Amino acid sequence: MGPEVSLSSLTFGYGPLRIFDGLTTAVVPAADGARVGGGRIAVVMGPSGCGKTTLLRLILGQERPLFGSVVIEPSGARVSYLSQDPVLFDHLSIETNARYFERLTSTRGAFDGGLYRRAASELHLEPILHRSGGVGTLSGGERQRIALLRALSIRPRLLLLDEPCRGLDASARQEFMSHLRMLTDELGLSVVYVTHSHVEARFLADRLLFLIKPSADPVKVAAGSLEDVIVNPRHESIMTAFCDDPISRIRASLTGDVVSLLGGTLRCQRAGRGGVGPVRSGVLLLPASGIRWSRSRGLSFRRLSRTGQYALASFSESDPSNDLVIGLAAASDTARLYIHGEAMLFGDDGYLLETIRMVEPS
Repeated sequence: MGPEVSLSSLTFGYGPLRIFDGLTTAVVPAADGARVGGGRIAVVMGPSGCGKTTLLRLILGQERPLFGSVVIEPSGARVSYLSQDPVLFDHLSIETNARYFERLTSTRGAFDGGLYRRAASELHLEPILHRSGGVGTLSGGERQRIALLRALSIRPRLLLLDEPCRGLDASARQEFMSHLRMLTDELGLSVVYVTHSHVEARFLADRLLFLIKPSADPVKVAAGSLEDVIVNPRHESIMTAFCDDPISRIRASLTGDVVSLLGGTLRCQRAGRGGVGPVRSGVLLLPASGIRWSRSRGLSFRRLSRTGQYALASFSESDPSNDLVIGLAAASDTARLYIHGEAMLFGDDGYLLETIRMVEPS
């Protein structure tokens, strides 16, 4: 089994800017989501500029915390790093690039020929390694698999990957992820995998760390199993990152069991509160699949606010009693909005205030 990785009161920044401030969390905890072979993949997500690559650099030791520490247990575990743009040398053959760590004095003793051959076979690289024409003939997916083979050739216990599938087409991405999952489990690796893609997270994550970056404040982390983090998202950015549907953001307020929005009201049930609680105001996020419209000639989309945001919606022939009439410029544009299923109300700071369920019309 690969090493455990955790952050202990980690503080880091540049000048007066604090990216992390006293952050304590497990990155790869003991036996959390471990598969049969003991391999564990911790996926790190979050918006651009939130510190995902910085976190990898801190784990790798390329950056040093101002306070606190990155703890890797057992200490001294060998680490390999795979960047989003694999570094391959044009003047070297494909196979020499793959075996590059065998040439370096600092890594020659760690090179494992048996593992190299096994990984080359698992990655279906044997025919490619002997291809003439050099690295210029490789596709993006082939370049990443060569880089992964090179990273594995020194038998690391901890593997760090920074958006390794960026720029790959769907087929190459799927192939890379499948190979990574298989080799992680077979070799018992601990992997920290940075991505923007919820598809990659859903496929790979034994543990998810979502970095939340509210305005200029230091990063906060929502961490746990994939289900823990996305079923009840702490922050608006988590919901939008994992929702396949287009999302509309609508100003709304919640009083008891009534939600007010767009000049009208709808009845709802507040999750776990039975319709009791204080007035809460913020932004209601509605996936397209949670919206229905009723109009005599149908409707495919409708502008919901002066900001130009749209809700893509499927058409419903029903005329439910629990709806909200939306009147636009022309009488023919009058439609009835019916929200079904769950919606989430987030505060102006982006943090979740309440999950509500719309009452089905009788």
